[in-house]
Amino acid sequence: MSVHLTLRLTFHVYLDAQREFMNAADICSKNGWPDRVAVLYFTWQCQRLYIRRQELRFGYLYSCGEFESGAWNSLSSVTDRLDKNWTDRDESGALRDLTGYRELTAEIAEAEIARESFDKDLLDGPFRTLQQNAEYRIARQTIYEKVNELDNSLDRLFAQPDNREPR
Repeated sequence: MSVHLTLRLTFHVYLDAQREFMNAADICSKNGWPDRVAVLYFTWQCQRLYIRRQELRFGYLYSCGEFESGAWNSLSSVTDRLDKNWTDRDESGALRDLTGYRELTAEIAEAEIARESFDKDLLDGPFRTLQQNAEYRIARQTIYEKVNELDNSLDRLFAQPDNREPR
């Protein structure tokens, strides 16, 4: 299997793990806080939409050949490219070329506006309770271990002399 295909598959495993973690956090955060369901909904919905945006952005850059060169030996290097180092040019291209990206961008904006309409203090209690929830702690440990496992596999892959520059 090619190095850049391995990177793609690894990133998709990471996204799936992120989704599983968000679902666990969502469920656990609502325990005992029925009056905070709306603010929690928009908080977790934003996170789910950000994950979907990363997925689409990755696919866009992958189709442009972005991941065929460079050092993508960690999930951090990939997610930094998709978030912190996403350019206006990238955004214009994604809006023009990616089916559903424009709609996703609008959905994110709407969810962020809805989330920001709530007092942020409404999240304090649920998040404190969340940190004490055993199921959440297990999910947090699981995602931590999965990310480390995936990072280690990428690091090993790119440590091989023939794989230092993805093809």
